Amino acid sequence: MPATAPRFLIDGVFFQIGRSGIAKVWTQVFAQWLASGFAHNVVVVNRQRTLPALPGLQTVDAPAFNYEHAEADRHMLQSLCDQLGIAAFASTYYTQPLHTPTLLLVHDMIPEVLGWDLNEPMWRQKQQALQHATAFAVVSDHTARDLRRHLASPDLPVAKIPNGCDLRPASPEAVIAFRQRHGLVRPYFMLSGSRDDYKNAALFFDAFARLGDARSQYGILCTGGGEIAARAREQIGGATLHVGILSDEDMAPAYSGAIALVYPSLYEGFGLPVLEAMACACPVVCTDAASLPEVGGDAPLYLPLATPEADRPTALAKHLQAVQQASVRQQAVARGLQQAQRFSWRATAHGLAEALSAIAHPSAHVPAVQQASRLHPEDQLLDVEGLHIALPADHLLPRYQREHPLYDRFLPELARHLAPDSLVIDVGANCGDTVAAMCRAQPALHHLCVEPDEGFYRYLEHNARKLQQAHPGVQLYLVQALVGQAGQHATLAGGGGSKHATLHASSQGTPANQLATESLDDIVARSAGSTERVISLIKSDVDGHDHDVLASATGLIARHGPLLYFECQATTERQLAQYKACIDTLAVHGYTDFWLFDNYGNLLLEATAPMLVHQVFDYIWRQTRSRATRTMYYVDILAATPARRPTARAAVTAYLAAYELA
Repeated sequence: MPATAPRFLIDGVFFQIGRSGIAKVWTQVFAQWLASGFAHNVVVVNRQRTLPALPGLQTVDAPAFNYEHAEADRHMLQSLCDQLGIAAFASTYYTQPLHTPTLLLVHDMIPEVLGWDLNEPMWRQKQQALQHATAFAVVSDHTARDLRRHLASPDLPVAKIPNGCDLRPASPEAVIAFRQRHGLVRPYFMLSGSRDDYKNAALFFDAFARLGDARSQYGILCTGGGEIAARAREQIGGATLHVGILSDEDMAPAYSGAIALVYPSLYEGFGLPVLEAMACACPVVCTDAASLPEVGGDAPLYLPLATPEADRPTALAKHLQAVQQASVRQQAVARGLQQAQRFSWRATAHGLAEALSAIAHPSAHVPAVQQASRLHPEDQLLDVEGLHIALPADHLLPRYQREHPLYDRFLPELARHLAPDSLVIDVGANCGDTVAAMCRAQPALHHLCVEPDEGFYRYLEHNARKLQQAHPGVQLYLVQALVGQAGQHATLAGGGGSKHATLHASSQGTPANQLATESLDDIVARSAGSTERVISLIKSDVDGHDHDVLASATGLIARHGPLLYFECQATTERQLAQYKACIDTLAVHGYTDFWLFDNYGNLLLEATAPMLVHQVFDYIWRQTRSRATRTMYYVDILAATPARRPTARAAVTAYLAAYELA
């Protein structure tokens, strides 16, 4: 980075406390910043030299934090900020300077939600940090909602930056060696943390007791240390009990060798053990508390907290038995591995770097930047999570989004669930509003944007430059082309942010006002770099010809099996038939699940039979033909193969929850 780039100060105070999950998060973030070069502009406060050894990390020594001297500590941190020319500050655990802009990473709101005594020094310090922060980063949507409910100023910026995971399934040899080292002879359940507070370990032991004489066949591995209650020891019967703190090297084989991770928590800001277990091919049995469904997707066996408390042990015991069935286990492992691919420490570190950079350049200085963001003086500026992109003065998107709160809101949520470093193809990219929203939601994706209209393409290029400046790690590939099956010609017509193609019979040469179609297979093949990545999503919005786009991408669909998100708008009987044929063809290619949204972003239904999709097409067509009074004019469809189903379902569930539609 250039020498003039802002400098950032991170207080490594948590490392003086311990090496639990928060320490793991920041250790991984520091390592990723060292790898990306962002660490050149970072200085970390080393409290009593408790930081782990990370060669190349710039540090400054400082005394240990003491709650009795919190105000003096703020003055000390501000002095460091002033001496080092710091532009933005972040703490690993609730410390803060006097006035330097501060990003607060919030892992959970457990004390506030569960009604703990907020006058205790630790939580009093947290409340002060919440009041002082300039902006926030949170690890889940659930934590974001809880945070806003407890903020005095709920309109402050809150960026969702999930945790990552670098664990992988351990080899059989590593699992055997681990079990031998720890004396784990019997098949064992793994319990993360042995505390009896919100981690709710007591529920596991109540459930395990219901296994009766079969208990002697099992072992129980409790990680995280701590004492096991006397009642719990009585409930395990003849099972063997192993309690201890595992090394980082032991975590993957511990998960990989377990029957399941059992995680009966009553509240989680994120739930890192659930993610780690899935990444290690370990089935998960957990509650549906708070953020756990966000992290687990459809992989875990969930115990709903709506279950009456007296019935929970029996229900959990049934899950402990079910997870040992081969078919249940195989499905849980496959779904878990797929879900775990959505999370990476690279994306976490990139998101925190961007959040710090954003408060180093406060929005108070935006007016001149906004003016420079316009391609033409009369342009509109669309605010996409703090990034202002230019739209023509007559573009209707801002109006639609003002009048219809769900309009074009699903794709950013879907982006959050796609695998990092994968490629998204955006056909009909228009001015770049969709790619901007998806990139802001998930900065670890890369994008191939295709737009045929010359006017929109100029805006796409303009906005892509701003997007690339904001997200330097993202690869953007721009192509001006009309996508369709080869050998066709068309002219473009329309306005206000929408252009539709009128196809013509093939002719020798291409008239000046006509465009020749190119298959999406060919466009991707010739787009430098885009063929090197897994394609996780093909999005198409080309006003009535999306079926033709997908027909031109059969090679990509067969090779990658990506999620498909496309508009279905039939204005002629021929188009209606082509959309029906498109759905049937996708079913032949293995697409088994379809989610239909109306033109304003409302979920209509989930279908597993193409005939149901046909019936919706027919319903809209009857309204079109009879000019009936209506509000629905077309549908957007999300289509998934069985391999992509967990990602699609998790995104839809999160979307409904985010807009309180569930």
